[in-house]
Amino acid sequence: MYDIAYITDENYILPTKVSLASLIEAVQDEEVMVTIVTDNVASSSRQALLGLQTGNVHINLVEADASLKNINVQHPRITKAAFNKFRLCDFVPEADTLLFLDGDTLLYPGFLSIFQTDISNAYAAVVPDMVAMRDLNCHSELALDSYFNSGVMLFNLAKIRADSLPQAFFNDIAKRSHARFMEQDTLNVVFGHQIVKISLAYNCIDAYAVNYSEREILDFFGACKEELSSPFIRHLTGTGTARPWKEPVPYKLAAWLSKVENEDFRDLAKTYFEVLAKKVDERAVKQEGVLTRPYSFGLDMLKVSTDGVKLDGFYAEEKWGRWCRSKASIQVAGEDFLRMSGDVRLHLKVLSFYIPRTLSLSFNGSPLGTFSISKDKPLLIDILVDHGKVRGSNIIEFVADGASPSQNELGTGLDQRHLTMGFSYIRITEALKPRLAGLDTHLAGLDTHLAGLGQNLSDQGAMIVEMRKSLDEAHAGLRNACAELQAARMEIAAIRDSAWFKLGRALTFLPRKVKKLFQ
Repeated sequence: MYDIAYITDENYILPTKVSLASLIEAVQDEEVMVTIVTDNVASSSRQALLGLQTGNVHINLVEADASLKNINVQHPRITKAAFNKFRLCDFVPEADTLLFLDGDTLLYPGFLSIFQTDISNAYAAVVPDMVAMRDLNCHSELALDSYFNSGVMLFNLAKIRADSLPQAFFNDIAKRSHARFMEQDTLNVVFGHQIVKISLAYNCIDAYAVNYSEREILDFFGACKEELSSPFIRHLTGTGTARPWKEPVPYKLAAWLSKVENEDFRDLAKTYFEVLAKKVDERAVKQEGVLTRPYSFGLDMLKVSTDGVKLDGFYAEEKWGRWCRSKASIQVAGEDFLRMSGDVRLHLKVLSFYIPRTLSLSFNGSPLGTFSISKDKPLLIDILVDHGKVRGSNIIEFVADGASPSQNELGTGLDQRHLTMGFSYIRITEALKPRLAGLDTHLAGLDTHLAGLGQNLSDQGAMIVEMRKSLDEAHAGLRNACAELQAARMEIAAIRDSAWFKLGRALTFLPRKVKKLFQ
């Protein structure tokens, strides 16, 4: 009986099921016990895992406890579930030797030969990580001679228990909250030199084929071509590669789904990718406002649904896309393109071969721009072409400026072609109509707003006229009141003056009347 283990949370259920399905196919008639440590996994997902069990492949689900809750995880992709690797000797107490597998692996017949590795004096059998060592220098940062990938490990659980390593793991990780690869760094440090390095075939990481030539890979591992081309365990991870359950990458999806034996699950996975692909298309349409059918060239490079596309200078399709030397062009003469009378949007993804370069683009001989391409990552270019002004044969030309790789950098076979740049994605869409349609909508809304504002102003004007009329009437009334008040004041003044006059006369004649009275 072979003991194998996975660790998963709800986010990793889909790839784990695919990996498990590939395992079931690869072990053939061998008896295998698969322990899956689940961390916050829904009951429906647990049942789906158990449903893959066969007569010779037994599945045991173990729920992780809350002992990891205090671990501080600050990593964009690694979750606390990964730290359950430190406790596998507790989760599988009856096993002395255990093969651990990440959920993003595919297994092929013959992988069980890893159990023949002598690890009696080591903690684990592992495969060195080329990207971590060559590009990231992880081993030097940790003061180690080597650095391995923790996605596939054959554990000597008996020795790990005897040397009380689980506690050493947790003591180390407590010091590495900001470590580059979190639990993988800790495993490398704690295991130290007590490891056995095994063949690339047991952990062949996809990123190698994207980032390095065949000769570089074989020289690093001291491997033969068969270990790279026909591995026992394929690991779908690494910088520069897309994971097939996250992005619909055709060449990966085909290999991924081919390992799914259960028809119901295969249909489910296909549906999942169809939905994902639809979302990607909808997102692109939403971003670009595409009204007409676009020219879109993916990894089946430059095979389009419309007629009239002519290529020049491109090599045959490879994993990343189509490569060329210093110059290549696309001539588009399809009816859809000819009907485009305004701006055309050109969106492409390009990668430089071995060294940084500059890429110059032109359309019908008119320059579109010059772009710097890094060696390390693809460049996304998104520009507008005024198709209405630049008339001609509709030729988009790409010219790479920079020397071809030297013979020392070149490998063998395809690498000898003095390649300069590769294209994995090109999209040509009409950009004018959506903008005009959007502008028309905006203007219509503005007209409605202005009409409402005009009506509002008209209503307010009428109110002002009424208020002015009322004010005028009030002013006239006030003038009349003032005139009446002035007349009243004049009348009162006249009465006052008459009274004072009469009083004066009375006082003048008063002495005479008094004198007569006393005579």
